Amino acid sequence: MILNTNDYTSKSSTTSGIQEAIDALPEAGGTIFIPSGTHMIRRSVVLRSRVTLRGEGPATILLSPKERRISLTKRTIKNKTHATLDNTIGLKLGDELLIEDLTQGGYHARHGIIESIRGNVVNLDLLECDPERTYLPSNDAFATNVFPAIWLPRTHEVTIENLTIDGRIKKHRWGQRGNFTCAGIHARTSLDVRIINVNVRNWPGDGIGVQNGSALVTGCLTENCKGPGLHPGTNISNSIWSNNISRYNTTDGFFFCLGVQQTIVEGNLFYGNTLNGMANLTDPDRYNVLSGNICAENGMHGIEAKSAVGNTIQGNILRNNSQNEPGKFAGIYLENHRDNVVTGNTFIDDQDKPTQTQKIISLDPSGPNIIQDF
Repeated sequence: MILNTNDYTSKSSTTSGIQEAIDALPEAGGTIFIPSGTHMIRRSVVLRSRVTLRGEGPATILLSPKERRISLTKRTIKNKTHATLDNTIGLKLGDELLIEDLTQGGYHARHGIIESIRGNVVNLDLLECDPERTYLPSNDAFATNVFPAIWLPRTHEVTIENLTIDGRIKKHRWGQRGNFTCAGIHARTSLDVRIINVNVRNWPGDGIGVQNGSALVTGCLTENCKGPGLHPGTNISNSIWSNNISRYNTTDGFFFCLGVQQTIVEGNLFYGNTLNGMANLTDPDRYNVLSGNICAENGMHGIEAKSAVGNTIQGNILRNNSQNEPGKFAGIYLENHRDNVVTGNTFIDDQDKPTQTQKIISLDPSGPNIIQDF
């Protein structure tokens, strides 16, 4: 079954008819077609198993509202669904909000849909989050209309293809805002996720993140995201991230979270990112293959691997990295590493003023490695 979102959109829809079309599919699933044009979303589009979300390429744009950050004037205590804000100007029923403070963020942030507004108090229908948290004005507690554009909780056999997600933030002003839990596409405990030819740009969180499960992410472009462009998350395995471009993100182009195993990262281009091209390859990330990638003009290392165990880093091109501090960072950085194969990589610095003056930094190996690129 194929449903067109134009048949489900209305002035009252907070997702331009996308969620309504998904909800209209039978249990067996089907395909949701989003035609070309700009489609405003004021809350996450929540996918379920056996659903394909398909656009018409770059001409299909999911657009978030203009970002707002509103201070909390009273503490929001655990297991409560309401929050008292400095003001509620411009907020509407059905909008999604994130609540956090300086000490409670990420998994500990609170996500919810506005059910009612009374003066400066909003009541939220809480989404998946830890309700046992308290957010304090003394810790700079705030609410913001930041959310994952597409959210996959405990799904399988889901495909997202041929569309653009645009957060409209050319310059990121604020610090942490939900990070991976507010990725442009955020999957958690989902199997056989396929993300194909998707562009996530100017987003106030990670670009594409898959926490736990398995995925194919290919042909995607992530740029100017608040966080890493691509984020294989905790305990993802048996996955492929190939032929993507991740550039100009505020941290890393590609970020390994804990427990990434048996995953292939190949043929990608990571350049111009503020920190590393690829980063945080660490134990218990094991048995992964990083092959044929280009890491160029990143602020720190081309590839960073601390406490890495049993991975293959082969046939990559490391060019003109260490832009933040010339000479300090390397094409490949290894520390406390063992049982890795690092071979056949190419190191280039062809700038008038070289920055990537060190090919490989290898510190304190914890066991044998095969390193043939010095």
